[in-house]
Amino acid sequence: MKLALAQAAERIGVHPDTLKGWSLQDPPQGPRFTRTAGGHRRYDEADIQAWQQARSVPALPTLAAKAEAYERLVADGMIPAGVAR
Repeated sequence: MKLALAQAAERIGVHPDTLKGWSLQDPPQGPRFTRTAGGHRRYDEADIQAWQQARSVPALPTLAAKAEAYERLVADGMIPAGVAR
C-alpha cells in the first residue's frame, strides 16, 4: 500500500517535515519513495518496514548472557578460573 508523506511520517514516528527533509538530502535519507505525476512523495509500506529493520540496533547481550558465555569459556579452558572477574 502506498502512503502519503504525512501517513508515512506517522508510521515512522517523525514529523512530516523531518521525513520531507530526509528526502531532500543528497543522497536522500529515510525510506525509499516514489513521486506521483503531480510530484507528491509516496512511500510503500514494505519499503518503510525494510528501512526500519535496517536501522534497528541489535539488542545488547544481557548480564546473564555474558555470565553464561564466560562460564562456557572457563569450562572449555579458554579462560583460567578466577581471571577477568
